[in-house]
Amino acid sequence: MGVLTAALAESRRYRAPELEPLRVKGIAHDHLRLRGTRLLVRVPRQSQFALPPEDNLRYQAACFERAHPSGHTPRLDAVIEPRPGLPMGALVVEEIAGRPMRLPGDLTRSAQALAAIHRLPVPPVAERPPLADHSDAIAGTLGFIERQWAFREALPLPPGTRRQLEEEIAWARAFAAAPKLPQPVTLVATDSDPGNFLVDGGGRAVFVDLEKMLYGSPAIDL
Repeated sequence: MGVLTAALAESRRYRAPELEPLRVKGIAHDHLRLRGTRLLVRVPRQSQFALPPEDNLRYQAACFERAHPSGHTPRLDAVIEPRPGLPMGALVVEEIAGRPMRLPGDLTRSAQALAAIHRLPVPPVAERPPLADHSDAIAGTLGFIERQWAFREALPLPPGTRRQLEEEIAWARAFAAAPKLPQPVTLVATDSDPGNFLVDGGGRAVFVDLEKMLYGSPAIDL
């Protein structure tokens, strides 16, 4: 934590930073509260897209920057570049004071948040990087699945489970190859699990786990 504290102090945006580690909730990040600022430091442990550290940080920063105009995601405050002792770097983001979603009562709130994200203007193709661009949304989603499926032989799957997965992969390949109407393309969350939202004091649902956003079919969020 000393390296992170020093990096924050070097930025001159945060005087005498005091960090408070938060309870670990996931596998991809550590979170620390920057006391007295209403900010969190988000420290990646890994890239879920298998990106190098610098590219992963750039991708995540773009997710925050592009989604924030929706009014339903935290604001990005700063980027701390990777360095010895902090190999994946860090992001400083707005801390959302809120509670977990309560289902099914809060589903309308999360739907409103996703709709606001989906309504954001989509930039021209050349301006979409570093975010992934699934202009063919079905083929793009299948591509992610195929990259995971490549590791199937290493998994100790029961025969019945393996057979079911093989049937579903075969169906998905056939569906992707079949003639179909074009899918709309928007900014999408991709990981829109209810556990990735907080509801603030005003009743607004805020999507807080942004690192896998991309341009694709809004259906992926449903």
